[in-house]
Amino acid sequence: LFFDARPSWMSTFVRRAVERDARFVVSSRVVTSRNVSTNAGRPPARLDDLAALELFDAVVVGAPDALSERDVAGLEAFMRRRGGSVVLLLDRRATGPYERLAGVTTWVGDSSGKPASIAPASGDSATMRAAELLWPARLPDGADAVAAPRDTAVRAPVVWRLPVGAGRLVTSGALDAWRFRDRAVSTFDRFWQS
Repeated sequence: LFFDARPSWMSTFVRRAVERDARFVVSSRVVTSRNVSTNAGRPPARLDDLAALELFDAVVVGAPDALSERDVAGLEAFMRRRGGSVVLLLDRRATGPYERLAGVTTWVGDSSGKPASIAPASGDSATMRAAELLWPARLPDGADAVAAPRDTAVRAPVVWRLPVGAGRLVTSGALDAWRFRDRAVSTFDRFWQS
């Protein structure tokens, strides 16, 4: 399930990458205006409806800063009780209830404008590029790095994973990675598919 409480370019292009992979069946809901949304498949209208979320293994959230306290509580229950995975795709530096879910209170950023290659910590060759990066000043307890810049002075975990109950939370601070999808320099699609 892709769920955007407001339109997000990052979520749009990650969703398109995942839709191109036959292993995934994707439903989505993008709230485009007050009481107006664009839906594909049969997405739930809210994230605090655990019965509706039972149909999904993963919830990918675009624009997490637009989530309400109820949305965050629903996602936390989805991870703890259902054992589901939640992916937060940050697309700007903003505060909100999602920070409690991510376990982060202080952020550090790099908006130098110079694109950096972000590579998985696992050594996988799938990379993405981004010029606007955001990461926690301190990685939450129990979290581990998924991906970090490899060709800059910044070596911080821009994408990290945190166990939450029986589930897990993955947070991406590659704010503008959607702008750098040129296959000659980035394997954006493969990064998100894997």
